[in-house]
Amino acid sequence: MKRIIFLSALVFALAHQYVYSQSLSSQAVTKIDNLQYIENKLNSYGKAPVIVRLSIEMKNETHLKAIEKTNQRTKLRNLQDEVITQLDENTFTALKVFSLSPIISLHANSEAINRLSNLPAVEAIYPDRLSKPNLDISTVQIGADNVWSSGIEGAGKTVVVLDTGIDLNHVFFSGKVVAEACSSTEAPENSSESLCPGKASFSTDPGSGAACDPSTVNPYCDHGSHVAGIAVGNDSVKPLYGVARGASVIPIQVFSKFDDETFCGTNNNPCVASYSTDQIT
Repeated sequence: MKRIIFLSALVFALAHQYVYSQSLSSQAVTKIDNLQYIENKLNSYGKAPVIVRLSIEMKNETHLKAIEKTNQRTKLRNLQDEVITQLDENTFTALKVFSLSPIISLHANSEAINRLSNLPAVEAIYPDRLSKPNLDISTVQIGADNVWSSGIEGAGKTVVVLDTGIDLNHVFFSGKVVAEACSSTEAPENSSESLCPGKASFSTDPGSGAACDPSTVNPYCDHGSHVAGIAVGNDSVKPLYGVARGASVIPIQVFSKFDDETFCGTNNNPCVASYSTDQIT
């Protein structure tokens, strides 16, 4: 009897997986970049994080007049809205729209992906990939002292650091933070939790550029502080300076928290990772 129950459960699980892997239409397959990645996400979570490229010509705003910029952004937003309204709101989560890029992003099930692929306004569908932070070995000697001796220290310049946020109270960044922001994704079906204040998808509130809490996320909450320190750090006392020690900094926290042992690893769960779309919001 136990063997029959086990086999029945196994058949059900395989059938469930088969339904997902076979539920993408032939039209969807032609528009999807990296089909295997998206199918794996559908099989594992029921929804896949995707970037939807829209069929619209976008010009570099540097070369546009103010009215042309407004018209281009309005045209893009109208097309984004047109595409979004074609979807059943129960088939996707974590929707993001962009004003400067001809894309939208969302966590979509197979029904939504199929629907998107059938729309003439959709040019292609890409996976919204995750990136984990890594601490590379810093170049110790790059001749920065020779530049400093010439009076060039980065004064009047600002460095924007997209990372895990920084320790806003660290002496290295005292008086240097001129603005801050956070872009993070709340998508429970993919074990993704926003690290922005109030779990918002985007925020410029005070503290939005702060590093995650190392007591709740393992590891790499200090990654952003490490990178920003190399870029602009200056404690005015010790001979430990960043390359542009006279520059200001804008920390933008672009990572999300994941409580998923399969993704993070047994010894690193929960962990942080960054969606591509949070890096370009």
